[in-house]
Amino acid sequence: MHVKRYVVDSMPDALQKIRNDLGKDAVILNTKNVKTGGIMGLFGKKKIEVIAAVDKLRPNPVPKTEKKNPFVQPELNRQQHVHRQQPEAPVTVSKDKDDEQELVRELKDLRGMFLKMLNGEYSQELSHPVLQQVDRKLREQEVEDDVILEITRRLINKWDDLSRLDEKEIWTAVRQIILEMLKTAWSPVNLTDRRKRLYHFVGPTGVGKTTTIAKLASDYVLRQKRSVGFITSDTYRIAAVDQLRTYANILNAPLEVVFSAEDMEQALKRLKGCDVIFMDTAGRNYKNKHYCREINKFLDQAVPSETFLVLSLTSRYKDLEAIMDNFSSLSINRVLFTKTDETSVYGSILNTIYLKNMSLSYLTNGQNVPEDIQPASPETVANLILGGQSNA
Repeated sequence: MHVKRYVVDSMPDALQKIRNDLGKDAVILNTKNVKTGGIMGLFGKKKIEVIAAVDKLRPNPVPKTEKKNPFVQPELNRQQHVHRQQPEAPVTVSKDKDDEQELVRELKDLRGMFLKMLNGEYSQELSHPVLQQVDRKLREQEVEDDVILEITRRLINKWDDLSRLDEKEIWTAVRQIILEMLKTAWSPVNLTDRRKRLYHFVGPTGVGKTTTIAKLASDYVLRQKRSVGFITSDTYRIAAVDQLRTYANILNAPLEVVFSAEDMEQALKRLKGCDVIFMDTAGRNYKNKHYCREINKFLDQAVPSETFLVLSLTSRYKDLEAIMDNFSSLSINRVLFTKTDETSVYGSILNTIYLKNMSLSYLTNGQNVPEDIQPASPETVANLILGGQSNA
């Protein structure tokens, strides 16, 4: 496989260069906005970096008097970006056969679309003013390039000629595509399921795990008239234990404080009369691998359970991605997003669901207990991302 990087002013420029250099069988691996020139990162000109590839590059004719250089293939990680500022620097790739076949499979669905783009068949659709509005809106919401590409691919594949659609029809179609992407990960939480008695809540510090637990437990007690119990292993912060104890007292619910994984067995025995048990964990530095292993010991109990990863929408997606990667050693069942009221950017929800294959559970939007929490339904998330365009 031959991979080449371009730094261009616009996507049409990139497509023309790709077609000329790599041919009509090329595909685009990645795009991102970059800045070139300037002084110490300032006053740089905005450009688009495009990484394209072709399975087999057709060699240029070589004169008989000229000898070919050996074919060198340094390894390239597809997830890494080239940071050199020289445009059009060729990069050649060597992978073992399995990795290359996997990459080809991942790109198979995109091939047809890009072939048509390279042939100019989508030039009219891609220049559609409403489609450009969609692109801007999704980027404002910090939806990742790969997700935008998938939305565009589905939109173009659904209609042969987007020019026939009016603005309302296109926004309606985009909303439907986002709903389809979210529905694959949507399975409403059923706290009345007696097969699941223990719910763990993990995540970095400051995301609101304790308050979220109080909201769910309050609803469970006040609305469903069921009994709850609490366990906390967050003994690193005295205030966290006191906060959960306050909620436990209000709900007349027992609280167990555990200092080690060995304490869990006895704590669960003392709470055996509760319909459901909510467990709070310490929100220490998620980059600490020892901390993640420590949490895993608390979660490894012979009790039917689910684990919620609690993430704040005030964090950048790159940070959320790092958090998810570091918690990947845990058996995460669902993701719960907090602080929807403290931001106007919600693309991280769609990024997480589509790129990380996580299951949606809840959204929280304030500190009020138990009011400020709601199921993260696909309709709710789509409305947050598209804003006023959700009902266009």
